[in-house]
Amino acid sequence: MRLRCELEQKLKDDPHLIDDIGLTGRRVEAEIAKPFWQA
Repeated sequence: MRLRCELEQKLKDDPHLIDDIGLTGRRVEAEIAKPFWQA
């Protein structure tokens, strides 16, 4: 759950970091939207 919060914050604050770790904004949003038991 903490990872999702961190990803969401990075997506908002600095989307270039998301690109640097090899994810897309859409992928991050999909991960954030998942129920916690599917993480």
